[in-house]
Amino acid sequence: MASCWCVIVASSCATGGPADPARDVNARADGAAASTDASSRDDASDRSETGACRGERCDEIDGDSDGVPARTDCSDRDPSVGSTQDAACMTECGSGVRRCMDGWWGECSAPRACDCATGTSPRTIDCGNCGSQRQTCEDGRWVDDGACAGAGACAPAAEELGGGCGHCGLLRRVCGSDCAWGAWLCEDEGACRAGTDESRTETCGACGEGTRSATRRCDATCTWSAWEPGSCTTSATCSPGETSAETAACPGGCGTTQQRTRSCDATTCTWGAYGAWSTCPACGPSCGDGACGGTETCASCSDCRNGHLGTADGGGSCAGVPAETWRCVYSPMFRAYTSQVCRGGIWQIFVIGPRDCATCVCAFNASCCAASGCT
Repeated sequence: MASCWCVIVASSCATGGPADPARDVNARADGAAASTDASSRDDASDRSETGACRGERCDEIDGDSDGVPARTDCSDRDPSVGSTQDAACMTECGSGVRRCMDGWWGECSAPRACDCATGTSPRTIDCGNCGSQRQTCEDGRWVDDGACAGAGACAPAAEELGGGCGHCGLLRRVCGSDCAWGAWLCEDEGACRAGTDESRTETCGACGEGTRSATRRCDATCTWSAWEPGSCTTSATCSPGETSAETAACPGGCGTTQQRTRSCDATTCTWGAYGAWSTCPACGPSCGDGACGGTETCASCSDCRNGHLGTADGGGSCAGVPAETWRCVYSPMFRAYTSQVCRGGIWQIFVIGPRDCATCVCAFNASCCAASGCT
C-alpha cells in the first residue's frame, strides 16, 4: 500500500515508501539534497534503517552546524531542526504525525486500518443511557456528528445510594430499562427504632404460677437487647420435689418423739397436707424418774435402791420392799452412817459406821459390817 508523508517545516512529499529520515539519509525530512563531500559520505554510511546516525563518528559530525551531533539530530542538514521534530504523515485511512526524538523517527500515527470508506452513509450508534449518536465517515474513520441525543438520567440496572432512613436503613434506587431512576427504597432496616424501649409480662416461678415484667432496649444499630426480667410475683411456698418434716413429743411423757411429713405440690408449688404421725414406742420404766417399776431392779437402777446414801433413822417402814434388801443411810439420831436391812416391814439398823457404806446396797456383803467385823 503506497503512503505519503510530509515534514511540517517543508512542503515536499514522497511516495512509494517512507522516504524520510527514517529510511533514506539522502532524502531528509527537510527536503534538502544530500552532501557529496567525504564527511557526508561517512555520515551516510553510518546511518541505520531508522535514519539515525550510529557510526563511531556520529558524535563528531554536525553537518548543519546547529550544535546538535548527527547521532541525535533529527535532520543534520537543517540547522532549524534539532533533536526533536514532528512531521505530518497519512495513510488511506487518514492523516497522522511522525515524531523524532534524539535522531530516532517513530511510526506514523495515522490509522492503518480503515473503519469506513469515503462516501459511506452516516450511521447511528448507542451512546449510553438509552441515547443515540449520529456519526459520519471522515478520512476512513467514524466521527461524531453532534452530541448524544435522547440520553436518560442513568444506565439500566445502575444503582444509587442515598442517606440513612427508617430503622438504621439505607436509601437505594435502581435505574430502570428506560434509563430513568426508580423510586427510593429504604433497605436493610433493623428490627427497631434506636433508643426505644419495649416491655412484656412473663410467667415465672418454679411452677410457672407467678408473673413478672421484662424490658428491652433498641440499641444504636437498631437491634433489640436481651430481655431483662424484673422480680417475680408468686404465691409459691416451695419447689417441686421438696419435703418438710414436723416433730413432736410422744404422748404419755415417755421422752420419745414422733414425726410427720408433707410434700410440695408440683402444680401449684404450695405445700400439701401433713401425713400421719409416726408410731410412738410404748412407754416403759425410765431409770432416774424416781420410781422403781417394770423390769427395774435394785442392781440395775438407783430408783430401786430405797434411798441408799440418803438420810433416815432406823424403824421406818419398808412396805413393798423385798425382805433382806440392804441400804446404807446417814442417821441423824446417831450422827453417823448406818447399814440397814428390811425385815418385818421396817428398816432395822444393823451396824453403826459400816466398813464401806457406798457398796452396802441391795444385798448383804462384808461392807455392811463394822470395821472390826460382823460379830
